[in-house]
Amino acid sequence: TKDLMGKNVIVHIRVFEDRTFDWKSLGQPVDDLIREAIKIEKGSGKPNVDKVGKITKAQLQEIAEKKMDQLNAVDIDGAIKIVAGTARSMGVEVTE
Repeated sequence: TKDLMGKNVIVHIRVFEDRTFDWKSLGQPVDDLIREAIKIEKGSGKPNVDKVGKITKAQLQEIAEKKMDQLNAVDIDGAIKIVAGTARSMGVEVTE
């Protein structure tokens, strides 16, 4: 987790009755990875009107491969579509 220092990270913690616990780090959220890839601080308040940046299909594929095991997708193409939808909802334009 040292490589994630200073970043927002999704963590699942399970606490048991005997006060022991286990945890699993799921990495950064998809929207954080998109913002990091195109170097913007935040998404658009009006995503249909104000566009804040552009992201390429290659960048989408890289993010989808990182998050594939956590996305509700059967294959990489479905995962790319999910990530592209997240980008569009943030006001990021998807380019070829």
